[in-house]
Parts: sequence; structure tokens; C-alpha cells
Amino acid sequence: MKVFDGSATGTVAAPLERCFTQLADLESYPQWYPETVRSITVTAVGDDGKPVAIAAALTFAYGPLKFNHDLPLTLTLDEPRSILLQRLADDEHDSEQFQVRWQLEPLDEQSTRLEVSLHAVLNLPAFLPDAIAEEVSRGFLVAAQRSLAG
Repeated sequence: MKVFDGSATGTVAAPLERCFTQLADLESYPQWYPETVRSITVTAVGDDGKPVAIAAALTFAYGPLKFNHDLPLTLTLDEPRSILLQRLADDEHDSEQFQVRWQLEPLDEQSTRLEVSLHAVLNLPAFLPDAIAEEVSRGFLVAAQRSLAG
């Protein structure tokens, strides 16, 4: 098992509510971050009609190294400031973990501070550099900023 931890922080000229709405719209991730998120399929919705479980097809890349990984994830929303994607374990003996958390803080009415953190324990090759988590986190942040600025 390989352990990865990374985070990235930045600002965007967009109101908090718009940022939250876009980042909570998981099905749009492949459009604005296709380098890592190949596909998202909602597999369960809550009583309020919002997704609570998804199947994600991800690519972890660092330089020329690329590995595809399919993950079942749960979604927890704490409007309008926190979005948590967390891997759903297959059973009690399943030790793989994957977590992406977005934290949003309004700076003023038209700008928001975004922080994305990634924690993973996955069955990926041991030779993958630890820096891949920072690269993926930075990629999530930059892709979100680019999409929200448009």
C-alpha cells in the first residue's frame, strides 16, 4: 500500500455559493479536470435528491507515470463551506483509503479561498513518488480556479 498526502490553497474571483455549487456538482469534474477525473457516475442519491455515492474513474499521473484507479466514493456536503469525498470500503478487511476535502471560505462577496486536501492509502506501485499527492491536489485547485473564472 502506498500512502499519499497533499494539499493546495488559492483564491478565486467567484462568490462562495457559486464555488460550492460547482465543486458539489461531481458529474462536472470530468469537464473541468479531465486529466485526473475520467468519469463520475452517481450511484445513489439521498432523500433530498443530492448524490450520496458515486463511482469515480481516476488517473493518477506524475510526469510520464500514469495509473488508472476506480473508486466507489461517498459524498458529504456541509453547505456552503465543505465538501468531502471519501472512499467506500468493500468490507471490514479493506484497508484502502481515499479522501478529497474542499474547504471554502469567503474573502468578500466576490472572492473565495479554496483549499483542497487529499489523503490516500491505495494499492498502487511503491515506486510512485509521494509528491504525486501534491501534484493532484494542485491540479484540482488550478482546474477549479480556471473553471470558476470562466
